[in-house]
Amino acid sequence: MIDADIDTSIELPPQCPHKVKGQIWINRKDFIPFNNSACFIEYMKTYWNSSTSKMENIPGANIYYPNFPSTKGIFALAPDNQKLLQSKTKVFAAMIHYLKAAGWKDGVDLVSPGYDWRYADRSNNKWIEKTTQLIQQLVDNNGHKVIIVTHSFGGLAVLDLINSMSKKFCDQYIDKIITLNAPFIGSTKTLRTFLTGEDLGLKLDPLLLRPLARSWESDYQLMPNQKYWKNDNIVQIGNKKYSSNNINAIIDLVEEVKEFGNIIYNSSINRFPLEYVPNNVTLHCLYSHGIETIVGIKYDSLDHDFQDVSYVYGDGDGVVDLQSLEWCKLSGFAKVVKDLGKGEHGTVISNTE
Repeated sequence: MIDADIDTSIELPPQCPHKVKGQIWINRKDFIPFNNSACFIEYMKTYWNSSTSKMENIPGANIYYPNFPSTKGIFALAPDNQKLLQSKTKVFAAMIHYLKAAGWKDGVDLVSPGYDWRYADRSNNKWIEKTTQLIQQLVDNNGHKVIIVTHSFGGLAVLDLINSMSKKFCDQYIDKIITLNAPFIGSTKTLRTFLTGEDLGLKLDPLLLRPLARSWESDYQLMPNQKYWKNDNIVQIGNKKYSSNNINAIIDLVEEVKEFGNIIYNSSINRFPLEYVPNNVTLHCLYSHGIETIVGIKYDSLDHDFQDVSYVYGDGDGVVDLQSLEWCKLSGFAKVVKDLGKGEHGTVISNTE
């Protein structure tokens, strides 16, 4: 979940309040995204600051993970008073129940340093600094090194985190990292989100939500990494084919992001090494697959705003291509690699076996 504390004077759609406080992701009852999608988009978009060469919140907005470092914020995405929605958005609920039953205690030796996943720059909101301090505190209080468990984009976040640390710190405080279905070198589906649109699981018009994807750094970091991706034809428009070496050209197809799109992409995919695990931290890589997954995108032309689309499918977890999930098989990368067999990207977290 993500909370917002907004007090802004910028121009907004007339129906959108300039002062907002409370849960913004996800909250059906109060205001967003279901009751007023336009406001939700205005609040959640990030904007290019050409002076700092960074994406930023709207002026006067503080958007943050509210429960740091409690697991409450990842147990379910919806508020406690929205039981139906909460029942459908239980993210790490099964895993948290399992760990608590095994004796782990929330806030003592079981924590969740949640973050604003819109950004690829994890120094945003001082997340790296706070998480580093938290790890040290946990080890000092409990007397044993930490085990970091991540899902999906969290795998990239933790690689960024340990890359910011010294080897001495990692050796002293981190036992291992366990990644679940990490998109190590990106996902073709992210290009679909960027070009055509995606409802983000919110049952809303993909075109309405597309501006979010085009503004969030995380979407650029999750595009196929052109340094490592193996695909001769990832996007095709008419007879013109774009390989994974042409991601910059694909981004430039979208006029509204030409000022910043490739700056963000090039920066995001180079934040940490992917040929090895930073500081030689032990990594256990678990992933599922066997689900039809987008591995190629085809458009008839550029005349229909990327809506005349068809897809090429291959193996993956429904979100991440198999080649990205299996990147951890790279020699010297993961100490343990476990293929969990058939399973979808989101449901793999609920498997406590």
